[in-house]
Amino acid sequence: MSINKNLLSWVLLFILHSLPSSHAQENFLSQQKLELIDNEIKTTIAKENIPAISIAFVTNEDQTYFLNYGHFDRSQKRIVDENSLFQIASLGKMFIGIIANNLINEGVIQPDQAITDFLHHPMNKRTFKKLNSITIQDLLHHNSGVPGDGKYGYRRKDGDPYQYNYSEIDFENELRKIRLTKKGKYKYSNLGFALAAFIFEKASNKTYEELLQKYIAIPYGLESTHLELPDNKQKNVVTPYRKYEPTIKTEEWNMGKLGPPSAVYSSTNDLQKIMAQQIKAYQDLPRSKKHALVLTNNLTIKSEKYQIYYGYGLVQWTPEIFGHTGEMDSFGSDYTFIPNKNYGVVILTSCAGNWLPNLARKIHKIIKE
Repeated sequence: MSINKNLLSWVLLFILHSLPSSHAQENFLSQQKLELIDNEIKTTIAKENIPAISIAFVTNEDQTYFLNYGHFDRSQKRIVDENSLFQIASLGKMFIGIIANNLINEGVIQPDQAITDFLHHPMNKRTFKKLNSITIQDLLHHNSGVPGDGKYGYRRKDGDPYQYNYSEIDFENELRKIRLTKKGKYKYSNLGFALAAFIFEKASNKTYEELLQKYIAIPYGLESTHLELPDNKQKNVVTPYRKYEPTIKTEEWNMGKLGPPSAVYSSTNDLQKIMAQQIKAYQDLPRSKKHALVLTNNLTIKSEKYQIYYGYGLVQWTPEIFGHTGEMDSFGSDYTFIPNKNYGVVILTSCAGNWLPNLARKIHKIIKE
């Protein structure tokens, strides 16, 4: 069900009559809660001058509701909906974790396997020794010591889109001269997750797009989720705008081999499908421990002060709350689910900023009240 702001009052009534008599109806989304959420979103849009937001509210009971605001482009009248495409930024790391679980379950890779088992380009003994101590799980936990971003091929100014087709040769050059920080300490690394995706390509003899389709898009019915977007779907991509200058258009990111953790395309309609299945998988623990969507069986400490942990591309904010956020100086995303409350929320936008996690917290607070 899609709700555009101009039709909200009519559709709210329709939703309430459509909801079954259940715990979800009473505590998940009442008319009053939806009106409060709508007011918060409208206030944020006006204050931050946001061009487009798409939100999905999800349960595991085939109850999903959408709120959509804004336009594909400030100069057009075409309104965004739940099938509009955004680059989902760091939510792509969760997909890499799901692919990792599938490959582990199939015996293609092992979590404690050295990454050098899959890197066959020439390297000197010193480089080999450094990289040989890094395992696949180290990359997935952000504690491998690999730098945050790649240094070869392209230097991006803050606010600009990444426009360089980072290649396998760039990876080889990167790894030959890589300077690692202390292994075992959490340090967020886009490059580390891109390296994990690159290794999965090598291990499976498939491209990342093929892996994405085989293990995620096809099994969960994600019809518009791609790293390599087909030409016939390009028309559904929302125009991104600069984070600090929300009236200025920017461009989609083209990242080559660095793309898997940061530049995947998807929609709230696609993401709600996988979130609903993920909620089910987490509710079925410990029986579902080996389910590919359970990404927090192995954890590393992200914040000792706040007791926040990181799994395979998924944050465990508390023992009950899971998710990930992302931004790329234009597109932004927030993906949070609470299995024991049987709900989750997905937010995608064409203009990210600090307002996004703040809005997400306010929405969850309203739902839980």
